[in-house]
Amino acid sequence: MLGQVESHGDFPFTLSSFMDGYAIELGFAPKASAKIAKIGLNVAAAGLHYEYVDDTNKPHLTLAAFESTVDADRLAAVTAEFARTLAPFDITFTSIAQFATAQNVIYLAPLITADLFAIYQGFQDVLAAAQLEPGYYHRPGSWVPHTTITMKGPKADLGPTMEIVRKAPVFNRPMRLDHINLVWYPPFKFIDRFELQGGQKKI
Repeated sequence: MLGQVESHGDFPFTLSSFMDGYAIELGFAPKASAKIAKIGLNVAAAGLHYEYVDDTNKPHLTLAAFESTVDADRLAAVTAEFARTLAPFDITFTSIAQFATAQNVIYLAPLITADLFAIYQGFQDVLAAAQLEPGYYHRPGSWVPHTTITMKGPKADLGPTMEIVRKAPVFNRPMRLDHINLVWYPPFKFIDRFELQGGQKKI
């Protein structure tokens, strides 16, 4: 259903939950990225609270997050190799959702297709082979794919913010992902970008 609102119970994780660390983010192609980013601008223009994980970080879907002690060079190498096997692909946002926590995270929730999960699991297999373990909330059985719109707003802003998100032209249409970013947070720092170059894992 277009703009359906969901709430995911006691789920404390956001990108800022770790003190510091790395994340592997699937990045959107320019047109899709601009449509998602505009939602935040509309929220702010309406006088509602708008805060992102980091305003310099573009819309994304996180595949895995790691504490600062991870071997970053190995992580970059396996991510680059994985990107070479993966073709650009589309996801479809079907609902607005929020994590029922004090951080009041509002996000776009994609349809979790067999293909999307296969991509996620494929990356998990690559990480396991390289002896790289992501944080708990990005391990199999805990991962909730999402694209954050805003967070840390007052409860009074949740309803009006969701109305703005609901009207955004991002639901029930293909939204292309075409690269993977390796980033550091917080504060956000871009480290490397790996283009999806096509290959075996393809939607």
